[in-house]
Amino acid sequence: MALDALWTLEFEARGRSTNGGVIVLKNGHILGGNNTHYYVGTFTTGGTKLEGQVRIAWYSGSRQTAWGDEAEVVEANVTGEAGGPNTIMG
Repeated sequence: MALDALWTLEFEARGRSTNGGVIVLKNGHILGGNNTHYYVGTFTTGGTKLEGQVRIAWYSGSRQTAWGDEAEVVEANVTGEAGGPNTIMG
């Protein structure tokens, strides 16, 4: 399944939405952001699975991340699986 596309992104903590944004997955690269942070990274796929690394960097406004801290930069490993043509859960 090809995952290259523009995706909306929703972070959840304890079952409630905490933040969101957009990402573009294209040719193994992750690019995106929201109103306070931008995202840059890489990914690989195998069937419906996605694995990658992403750097989430603050650029304006509140520094609070989706995890509740105020780091200027967060480096994260990401994993997910396509749950259909319009959803990746991870």
